[in-house]
Amino acid sequence: MKQSLPIKKIAQYSRSAKQRKIDNTTILDGLHVVQEAFSRGNKKNLTKILVSTKGESNHEIMDFLNSVPKDKYEHVSDRVMEKIAPTKTPPGILGLYSIPKSPTTLHTEIDNILLLDRVADPGNLGTIIRCAAAMGTQAIFSSPGCADIWSPKVLRAAQGAHFYIEIFPQFELRNIKKLFDGRIIGTCLDESAQSLYKTDLTSKTGIVLGNEGAGINLKEFKQYGDEKIYIPMSNKFESINVAISASICLSEKKRQNL
Repeated sequence: MKQSLPIKKIAQYSRSAKQRKIDNTTILDGLHVVQEAFSRGNKKNLTKILVSTKGESNHEIMDFLNSVPKDKYEHVSDRVMEKIAPTKTPPGILGLYSIPKSPTTLHTEIDNILLLDRVADPGNLGTIIRCAAAMGTQAIFSSPGCADIWSPKVLRAAQGAHFYIEIFPQFELRNIKKLFDGRIIGTCLDESAQSLYKTDLTSKTGIVLGNEGAGINLKEFKQYGDEKIYIPMSNKFESINVAISASICLSEKKRQNL
């Protein structure tokens, strides 16, 4: 099939946040993420699917492409795929996806949100999004200073979870009360914090998780936060990975609401 897309430009989407922002386009890396975008996302936003010779030898990929309009995908060589893919060993299928516009309002029925304060590692951010979607979180707000929430690395780590949840990127967390009237609970090691397991999470709630090294910005949190909690730990451990913290907090909220 004849190529109609500029390969150099596509390669930039893999590596340049600036170029993704200019063209409002990102890369979906791998079959599962592309499938989720096609089935759960806006089909119009999935502008093109690229499949390599390697991908065409994969039965799962070809079964999926049989359900996709033929004008939606193009063939590229394995060599081209290696140039444009964000990973060293490309899976054989990529998608070009128009980044959705950031929402400006929150649906009134949303009562379970997550706020991320400068979470910098793309792997952590993607894992948190995946966990949040699995635990029933309805919206995620990522502050300036967070990793690019629509980057290929974050999308790959989230494995399609972006298409199950409302996403508010580059959101100033201090403005959350303008959109959400529930309690805002921050995770931290402050002396005034109470145990996660002694905190009622059954009401309309937003949980705040902070930067891998610095935690949440407590000075700013005072402007919008209502309560502070900590995760009890053994063996004098003071902290754990932020993605693991997210899974513990969100799992406890899910348990309390069962």
